[in-house]
Amino acid sequence: MKINRSAWSALMVTLCLTPAALAFPNDLLFSEADLPRIRANTEDPALRAYWRELRDKDIHADKDFLREAFIYVIDGEEERAQNALKYLMETVRLDRWHHWQDRDGTPVGFLRTAAKTASVALAYDWLYPHLSPADRAEVLDALANKGCQPMYHGLYGMKHPDEVLGWEFVPGSPFMGVVQDFSRFPHILGHNNFRAVVNGGLALGLFVIGDNDERSAEWEAILLESIPFFNSLIQDDGSYDEAVSYINYALKYQIMAMEVVKRKRGIDFFDTANFTGLIDFVLAMYLPNHLERHGSISFGDAGPSLESFAAFWIAHETRDSQAQHLGLNYANHYWSSFLYYDPSVRPAPPTDGNNFVETELDWVIYRTGYEVDDLVLAMRSGAPMNHEHADRNSIMLKAYGEILLADTVPLTYDGRTPEWVMRTAQGHNMILIDGQGIEYHDGREGVNASRSSAKIVRRGERSGHVFWTSDATPAYALITPDVRSVTRSVILFPTAPCLIVIDKVTKTSDPSVISARWHLESKDQNGSIHVEDANRFTIHRPNARLHLQVAGPPGWSTRSGRLDFPAIEKEYHFAETTSDQSAQEALLITVATPLRPDEADPVAAVSFDASRWEINYLKQGSRIKLQVHDRGPIPEFEVIRNDFRP
Repeated sequence: MKINRSAWSALMVTLCLTPAALAFPNDLLFSEADLPRIRANTEDPALRAYWRELRDKDIHADKDFLREAFIYVIDGEEERAQNALKYLMETVRLDRWHHWQDRDGTPVGFLRTAAKTASVALAYDWLYPHLSPADRAEVLDALANKGCQPMYHGLYGMKHPDEVLGWEFVPGSPFMGVVQDFSRFPHILGHNNFRAVVNGGLALGLFVIGDNDERSAEWEAILLESIPFFNSLIQDDGSYDEAVSYINYALKYQIMAMEVVKRKRGIDFFDTANFTGLIDFVLAMYLPNHLERHGSISFGDAGPSLESFAAFWIAHETRDSQAQHLGLNYANHYWSSFLYYDPSVRPAPPTDGNNFVETELDWVIYRTGYEVDDLVLAMRSGAPMNHEHADRNSIMLKAYGEILLADTVPLTYDGRTPEWVMRTAQGHNMILIDGQGIEYHDGREGVNASRSSAKIVRRGERSGHVFWTSDATPAYALITPDVRSVTRSVILFPTAPCLIVIDKVTKTSDPSVISARWHLESKDQNGSIHVEDANRFTIHRPNARLHLQVAGPPGWSTRSGRLDFPAIEKEYHFAETTSDQSAQEALLITVATPLRPDEADPVAAVSFDASRWEINYLKQGSRIKLQVHDRGPIPEFEVIRNDFRP
């Protein structure tokens, strides 16, 4: 099915008679009446530098016609319009916008298709007076047949997976071979960020084409189902399982879909998700550090934090002062930030009551604040997710601007490459049993979910310390069936600061060698690990270090190691503490202290008598005394003394 050519021809003739009325014929995200407000935002101190940054970019280098068209709309520079028009039509005339197809060759549109459709649709609206009637017809045909219809096939397949013959990459796609098994992809892609991106592309393309294509009704029907479906993937508390950078990517398109549907159909999907809760989730995951000013806790493949466009949109919708504060202080900007920023919303920083968080995903985060030097400690427990790593019970630690226990990103998406091992337990801060960790897949389905689950079984906050325990037994048992129990308990004294990790492993019958790995932040290859003796070692970064001491039965020793990948010129360093002998039961106590470069090492004496372990910790004249009673799968602890109180 094609666009109704006679209808479009008549429309073109009519529109060409009234050129003064041609600006913004579709009013997709804003109208001419909104321009004074948007222009004012480009001059606001909060966004002025970013506006200059956009204006300084070279379209001939990156061919970003959407950015250039947006600048033209705001500033009216004719050269911007002509440059945008050139690369717009170049994109329109590409043979295809899709990387995917069904087995019979039917085009299926996802990320690339949605991005091109969204950009072409918006640029068409903003550059309309500069397009000839022939250009307009060509753009509309491409939007329909290279954009909307392939994306409709994608959403239809997600809804009716039994009717999919077999999705695959088109011949010649740069992703050929990365995925070997596509059989579950209609379900997998229907439950992750792909759906949101398609929503945005389809919505913008659809409302440019309007009723002039006989397929538009079915496009719109499936879109109106898909928008709230994606919003339902956000947890009730606002958390999102692919983590922050992926919800950021998704919202770039999902917000546009929601906005254009509200403008065109009067349907408001805002309250089909807890977007104010999402702000709380983003703040909980915020990880500013010297390598990434607006970083986020990198569970799985996730990278940077939420950009300001989404925070400003939520602040505008709800008058949420914390969302406004996040957008102004804890976020990078994006072009649509100018659309949603409302300077009348008063910002307010997050309160201390949000410092200790357990999300509905069973992720636990503690922080002392939101600045670069503040401490952040996080553990990944919970269920499988897309873009995950084999990281149940793994922890991350940041202090004094440095990531001191790292969860490495970015990593390969290709299971055929040697670097894939970094996605497994061996690449994380966690327990290994005879060198093996928890269950993970081989990448045949890409970076989809595994079967590994863990659960937070205890969590509490007491005067001067916080604690929690995660049970990852089911995840380890998928690889080592003889496992009876694997738990990790974390006790943090934030004022010291001092972290105590208690790992307990119990086997049913066969003795095993147990080890724990602790990874250096290797992104910039600017750090080192120094092993002082069998039980003491230090992780060094330029602005901080982490002093660690270990103890427990049956006795432990530590070495430094690394994983080398010469083909990609990367190496990853870690310390590994290993039991001196095989045992059916092992207890490992690790005492870790973040330190500034000029601070003296603390003294941690770990001893055992007939019934309990005792930790006596001394730092700069202040003490912690803690007893550990090894009575079962979860060792019990008691804080006898803590001089480090708020």
